Amino acid sequence: MFRDNEVTWVYVYEKSVDISALILQESEVSEVRWFDLDEVWDEIKTDRSRFCVPAGGLNVLREYLKGRDS
Repeated sequence: MFRDNEVTWVYVYEKSVDISALILQESEVSEVRWFDLDEVWDEIKTDRSRFCVPAGGLNVLREYLKGRDS
């Protein structure tokens, strides 16, 4: 079983981003893509093969964004 022991920081950036203009550290990042947060949440509950994000941390982000939009 894959175990990820990394510490992850999530930043909420509220401006537009042109991902084609980003400069990536190739040894760390192979690509950048946009995903719908609710789709990722639904998928990680049943299949962890595409997203290896901790559900607890993702839920903190979801709750933060819901509270901000209220």
